[in-house]
Amino acid sequence: MVDLYKEGFIRIHIREVYPLHEAPEAHRLIEKCHGRGNVILLSRRSALIDY
Repeated sequence: MVDLYKEGFIRIHIREVYPLHEAPEAHRLIEKCHGRGNVILLSRRSALIDY
């Protein structure tokens, strides 16, 4: 999946990226906003997402 994303075959709309310790804030955003986009929680820095 990561390779498909990097090569542009999969497009992902990411609304916000949070470190795992900010999970409560991410959950509040999900409850408040009913729009397009994903909320991502990372346990550590990811090479896939530059933030």
